[in-house]
Amino acid sequence: MRPPRFLLIALIAAPAFETLRFAFPSLAHLADTAGYVPLAGVIAALALAPLLVLPLRRLAGPAVVLLTGAGALVAVRLAVLVHGPAVPLGVAAGAVALFTTACLLSAAPPAALPYGLQAGAAVDLVVRLCFTTWDPIGQRSLPALLFSGAVPLVLALAAARLARPVPGTAEPGDAAARDRTVAVAGAATRGLIAVGPWFALHLVILTNPAALAAAAGLPLRSAGLLLLAAQATTLLAMRAARALPSGTPRAITAGASLLGLPAVSWALTGPDGAVGPVVVPLVVLGGWLAGIALALAVRPGGAGSGTLTAWVGLLALVVVVFGYQMSYLVPLGLPGSAFAALAAAVPALTALAGVRERGGSRPASWAALRAASWPPLGLVLLAAPVLLLAMPADRTLSGTGEPVPAGGLRVISYNIHEGTAPSGRLDPEAIAATLERLADGPSVILLQEVGRGWPTSGTTDLATWLAERLGMRMAYTRAAENAFGLAVLTDVPVVDVRGARLPHHPDALQDRAVLQISVRAANRTYTLAGTHLSHESSVARLREIDGLLARVRDTTLVVGDLNAAPGSPEIARLTGGGLGDAGDAGPATFPETGERIDWILTGRAVELVPGSHRVAESVASDHLPISVVIRTGDAPPSR
Repeated sequence: MRPPRFLLIALIAAPAFETLRFAFPSLAHLADTAGYVPLAGVIAALALAPLLVLPLRRLAGPAVVLLTGAGALVAVRLAVLVHGPAVPLGVAAGAVALFTTACLLSAAPPAALPYGLQAGAAVDLVVRLCFTTWDPIGQRSLPALLFSGAVPLVLALAAARLARPVPGTAEPGDAAARDRTVAVAGAATRGLIAVGPWFALHLVILTNPAALAAAAGLPLRSAGLLLLAAQATTLLAMRAARALPSGTPRAITAGASLLGLPAVSWALTGPDGAVGPVVVPLVVLGGWLAGIALALAVRPGGAGSGTLTAWVGLLALVVVVFGYQMSYLVPLGLPGSAFAALAAAVPALTALAGVRERGGSRPASWAALRAASWPPLGLVLLAAPVLLLAMPADRTLSGTGEPVPAGGLRVISYNIHEGTAPSGRLDPEAIAATLERLADGPSVILLQEVGRGWPTSGTTDLATWLAERLGMRMAYTRAAENAFGLAVLTDVPVVDVRGARLPHHPDALQDRAVLQISVRAANRTYTLAGTHLSHESSVARLREIDGLLARVRDTTLVVGDLNAAPGSPEIARLTGGGLGDAGDAGPATFPETGERIDWILTGRAVELVPGSHRVAESVASDHLPISVVIRTGDAPPSR
């Protein structure tokens, strides 16, 4: 029995998507170490990789193109499996992922291609959720290594089966024999341009469970199951859209995508992206509209293989994702939400441009639509129990009002640099191991630069992953945007948790926030205010500090990366506002410059265990973690 072609496409697309995400931390590391100009050169080289498909297609035909693309992906994944994650391999993996995707678009049967890509996004989603969103390609745990070892075999088998001849496509000995190995060689030229922007939307918002969990305030498990159901219904919506007759019905459907998809994408991204329960229907609607646009845009027919327009679409993918990220780092003149909206417009416009083509699909019967519904429904029925068993339980922190145990409470501050080590490797396990050594008793851990679906963190939900790994509960608040902010992890009961934006200054490209957690101990309620101040200018930091000081009481601790050294106007304003330095001129916390820019400042009524201030050695991040112990009764001399 021959597997459905869309499923074979999905089994190739899913690891290609994962491999592309694996490249993002490496590219971010290049920006940190070499600067933005060399990074732009590397990205331009990556964007040229799919063009290699053009001469390959002319020389060898679609079957060889397909097998070559899959073979390249197998090779780079095996290299990562043997060598382990490294920046050069990450960059190479990005180029190979784009090349493999271009090969798939150039050679796969176009009638099955949209469903295969959508199903590939669903398969990729299930895999990520089983590993709490840290892609297994970047891990060294035994389950991840076993899974990553099996992927090359699945890839090779899927590509070989997809490239096999389909009976009845040509007579033996036909001059087109090399092209009959793929059912219908070459999708519509104009349609393939939609694929790259479609994938950019899925990467940033539409199949990003961490980002949905962060924006909607949901546990990761709930967000994942909702997205899985949305993927299944999107496949049904795509089938229904392709069953529409050409002309007015398709024009209305494509027009609805053009009106709705950019608006939804804008609403879900950027510093003022939607939050709360409204995010869920917006993401589901966005997935439906994007899937329908892809189904109407990518269609059989047209001249040539479509390789060039596929490359233009993949180039748009690169531009959108990195433009989206760079808008928070350098002044581009466009907010991140504008890049998402522009990406959304491409598949919708492509669908609208193709609605007048002749010879479109005839309307499907109800029996055909019912038959088409079984694969997506089967996906949900098979994957949901697996995810319920594999994914972590709800780790959300909420106030209980109970006091913390007597004996001392350790407070830890750590800028985790999006989970990426100075070597450029995404390694949440190293972050967890560092925190585990420090948290030698009841602890509250305040983290900065926490990605929850952030592309340069590989879209990992760092807050949930670390909470699960350390056996703690967590709270999160957005800073730059929904997917990037501050988190707190703790194993003690709390009175209250709340996040808020700090006053914004025009010098700062990113919004900044404060995450407050209140704990009751020794008949007092202590408030720990975690924050990360702007790096752009002292003026911006001073305005943010004014917002912080409005929250300071005698029992407050201000904790975090303040981007300010001893003797600076910022520290002077904080200490003048009633806060004291818990570190007493402690050592540097940012090894790259040898500066002390991470602080724990305490209110007048906060009593610390003498000698408890510590700056721990670690290579898990570009910052060092710092900690103190609050005396909560009969505390030990130091910890």
